[in-house]
Amino acid sequence: MFAVLASALILCVSAKAAPLWAHPVSYQETPEDPLWVPRELIAFARVRVALGAGERGKAEALSRVLIWPEELGGLGIQYSNDRTRTVNEVWLERKANCLSMTFVYVMLARHLQINAMFGESFEAVNWSRVGDVIRLEKHMVAVIQRHPAEDLVADFLPQTRARYGNYFVDLITNARARSLFYSNSAVEALIDNDKETAIDNITKALEADPTSSQAWNIKGVIEKSSGNTTSAVRSYKTAIRNNPNNVVAIGNLAALYVVEGLYEEAARLRAIENGLRKRDPYYFAFLASEAMGKDDLAKAQKLIQRAIKIHPKDADFYVTLSYIYQAQNKLTQAIDTLNKARNHVASDKTEKIDSLISEYRALLSSK
Repeated sequence: MFAVLASALILCVSAKAAPLWAHPVSYQETPEDPLWVPRELIAFARVRVALGAGERGKAEALSRVLIWPEELGGLGIQYSNDRTRTVNEVWLERKANCLSMTFVYVMLARHLQINAMFGESFEAVNWSRVGDVIRLEKHMVAVIQRHPAEDLVADFLPQTRARYGNYFVDLITNARARSLFYSNSAVEALIDNDKETAIDNITKALEADPTSSQAWNIKGVIEKSSGNTTSAVRSYKTAIRNNPNNVVAIGNLAALYVVEGLYEEAARLRAIENGLRKRDPYYFAFLASEAMGKDDLAKAQKLIQRAIKIHPKDADFYVTLSYIYQAQNKLTQAIDTLNKARNHVASDKTEKIDSLISEYRALLSSK
């Protein structure tokens, strides 16, 4: 299977205005730099993407050629979330997560004279647990600015969601993008219990963007895991100062205060944290998954229904609810729920849902 990495170019009317900075193409960076592009990859893109097709045509062709198999003239890049790769590593290994894939796309687009920028999307986030580490996974996209009413978004996901209304993103600089890369790498190293590499990467993240709330929070986690409580508190406070809505840093600092016996300070932060989490459907979906893992189906159902109430157009939430109904032997409700999910996915991405519906119907008819 080569087409695990789905891509889409979508009309966008709500990207923020571009900052006043250029996108110089430079070879001063080394191959270890996350954004460094090997000349062979640039040459490949120039050959495979028709230079006379216009900006939109070139943008669409580039998104296709990255994931098409080699026998069809593409790079055959597969979606892989095992680690975050540099542009050069994607070229060599033909694997990428959404951040790495977006790096490749944006940097190649600029070489093709396309005004592409990095963007942090508010449309797709995910909470997950790896061992003792709970991760908030945000999503990066490429934004191609045409004019204020019609920007394009190149979105690389392991699945393609149907889009409704405006597509909200924050446009970010190269420095911010590099910081996100090193932040990701720091978390990956921490999960592997490689604290030395984690510290090295989070230091690079903060060198790239000293104002990154995300990086300061990760630094706090690393410091706490090493027993450096004072440094961890300082890092969490810096993260919150840079982004007062960083719910992860707020929660981490509250938990640390509880350990230190500072209950009043912890209670104040917990109140803020709870207020922010009320608006996060993906956090409730994560809690539902955790409850399912503990066979607490009643709690899981309540939590995923809360996620659906906040964001009723995410198909994954309905799929999760169908699993809960199936585990309760409520197959009719499970099928009805999947039919609702079908309304919120792209028309060519319904295979998984249709397969589940068929499975549930077979179980129902066998009774």
